[in-house]
Amino acid sequence: MATFIEWGDSVDNAQLGVVLSAENYAPWAEVALTIYLKNNSATDEINLAGQFVWTDFAINVFYSDQSPVPRSAFAKSIDLSESFSRILQPLAAGEILTLTLPLNRLFDLTIEDDYEVVVSRNVQFGDNGKTADILSGRTGFTVAEEFGVDFGRQDIL
Repeated sequence: MATFIEWGDSVDNAQLGVVLSAENYAPWAEVALTIYLKNNSATDEINLAGQFVWTDFAINVFYSDQSPVPRSAFAKSIDLSESFSRILQPLAAGEILTLTLPLNRLFDLTIEDDYEVVVSRNVQFGDNGKTADILSGRTGFTVAEEFGVDFGRQDIL
């Protein structure tokens, strides 16, 4: 299991990181992505507009040639223009929020290739209304048939 968090740069004490459950997957396997949002401040809180759900993040997946991976039918069916809760929720100083989601249900990851993932999110700092987009580091994984389980052939007599 991959356990190295790919952290992006800290922007006004907000930092976004990502990690995958493994580095190699079969085309039908679940690809678990964990997103970390960290407040590096010792004293100040960060205000998050919305809830800590996957729709509050821009999740981008790329093939090895850097072309974007299409979203799955499931992800396309969700209307992100609907108004979700925009209530400001504080992230206390030193606090880390985590969210794990099945990346393969949001993107078509059935093609054998090397992939990269990067996540971004908009955050508001304090009560002054200042906002910024923060980016995670990039993390990669490979999808190939060879990483699947070979159950062997069982002929029926």
